[in-house]
Amino acid sequence: MYPTNLFVMYRALTFFLKLLSYLPFAVLYTLSDWLYIIIYKGLGYRKKVVLENLRNSFPQKNASEISAICDEFYKNLCDIIVESIKMISISKEELNKRNDCSAHKVLDELNAKGKTCFYFGAHLCNWEWSPGVAALATQVPLWGVYKTVTHKAFDDLLTKYRGRFGCEMIPMEQIARRVLTNKETKNVCFVADQTPSNIDANLWVKFLNQETLAFSASAKLAKKINAAIIYGSIVKLKRGYYKYHFEVLFENPKEVDEQEIMQTFFTRLEKDIIAHPSSWLWSHKRWKRKRVL
Repeated sequence: MYPTNLFVMYRALTFFLKLLSYLPFAVLYTLSDWLYIIIYKGLGYRKKVVLENLRNSFPQKNASEISAICDEFYKNLCDIIVESIKMISISKEELNKRNDCSAHKVLDELNAKGKTCFYFGAHLCNWEWSPGVAALATQVPLWGVYKTVTHKAFDDLLTKYRGRFGCEMIPMEQIARRVLTNKETKNVCFVADQTPSNIDANLWVKFLNQETLAFSASAKLAKKINAAIIYGSIVKLKRGYYKYHFEVLFENPKEVDEQEIMQTFFTRLEKDIIAHPSSWLWSHKRWKRKRVL
């Protein structure tokens, strides 16, 4: 149970966001336009980080091209903020209408063979809608793996709304035990491009022209139970509409090592980022740790 002041804040925040979520998309996107002006033009939120990440990732692009990607990134980021708020009250029908997940049949075919699938996603387009979209599309239980937020009230709020349509949200530190003790066929979603913890910081890959720490615990876990590893891609069709693509990277990961698994994932993700550079989360301090040779 929360302390009284924390509980009051949690209830107030929940009530306010829920009210906002009932606004039509047209109104929310107007709010997004204003957020773009405030966050990017006004506050310059993490602008230095974004520009540094873009310059290092695309050394061949000139200043004008980098600036254009940066500008479009912040517009997308503000759209994700309001779309995430909308997730609080959006109906199943509306969510399905706005997200083409017909490619989920790849997972269904593997599940029908009794294979658990590890779905490796990334911070592409609107990743916050992914748990709900995938849970509605597939026929077996879906678990979403997430990093807990320090602020418990906010963590509870995020977990509640990410799991609205049947995705069970499981903290990262609990997923290995849950997977190893539950033998039922299921799909487990990892946001696999996030920065690993110090405990898991031992595997480096090449990604966007930079040496990059990879989160290898998911690959190790997949190898233990021989779960198929699927790459999940999202493409923005237009504002508020997305299309999913699922690609089998390794049906039997026991046959390869963690290095190959993670490098294959990041190489595939890089291809999507190059095709749609403003769709990735450039404000994340992805390269804050450098490899010591």
